[in-house]
Amino acid sequence: MSFYRRAIGYRWPAVVLVALVTVLVLAFARPSIANDPRVLACGAGPSNTVTAAFDMSSARDYRAHFPQMADKPELDNDDSPVFVVVISGKVDLPLMHAVGSPNRTYTNAVCVFKGQEPTVYLDEDLAGFRP
Repeated sequence: MSFYRRAIGYRWPAVVLVALVTVLVLAFARPSIANDPRVLACGAGPSNTVTAAFDMSSARDYRAHFPQMADKPELDNDDSPVFVVVISGKVDLPLMHAVGSPNRTYTNAVCVFKGQEPTVYLDEDLAGFRP
């Protein structure tokens, strides 16, 4: 029996098993963003590209994540924790609580979910965005 076979031959099943378990854990341990009810409540659907979804400990911290976003006085004065969904590119949302006119196609939506109701900001500048 060669040295290689003795050194590697008995270990490869263990290496394959560890790799398989790692892939399965990574695939199933992290919940899908698309299935989060808050993402769905923001109006994100199959035709939209959800770029990010994350928690912010304080609504007023939006500037740290969206440096080019227009001023939002309702967020500037709010210390409440919020959940944020970012939809980039063309946005086709059937929304009832959108800030802006519902009769046209938008780009780049930022949905701020506070409590039970989302507020969606449309046509936002996402330059410099970081989750």
